[in-house]
Amino acid sequence: MSLDLRAFRRAGGKLILWHGWADPLLPATATVDYYQRLPERDGGLRTRRWARLFMVPTRYHCVTG
Repeated sequence: MSLDLRAFRRAGGKLILWHGWADPLLPATATVDYYQRLPERDGGLRTRRWARLFMVPTRYHCVTG
């Protein structure tokens, strides 16, 4: 997934990511890593103005948890 979301941000886009820590199909750490790398392309702390990550304890892959 691309880290270059400049056009999305310029268009007023807001990014909400969420991931369950108990997801057995996709590693939660991959989503955390992606979110942590966004400032590399966005210039630091400004990222929190338009992008947020919410990690959900005990949540599985698209089902209850």
